[in-house]
Amino acid sequence: MWLAQAEDPVGQEPQAGLLTRVFGEQFEVVAAGVQPKAKQDLGSERVQNPHEPEATYAAKGSGENKK
Repeated sequence: MWLAQAEDPVGQEPQAGLLTRVFGEQFEVVAAGVQPKAKQDLGSERVQNPHEPEATYAAKGSGENKK
């Protein structure tokens, strides 16, 4: 994406990769610019906490038993 392609050393830092990942997971580029992705398009594997990027969201159970 845009930041990962930067020739500046900042673009090579792990934080830049995380920012690129978060941007790709949360937003989409459309003709009018950038907009947030629809809630149903957000997967559970997306970054939940920038301090622990590998942590994911999960729900246990279904229906009334969903936690």
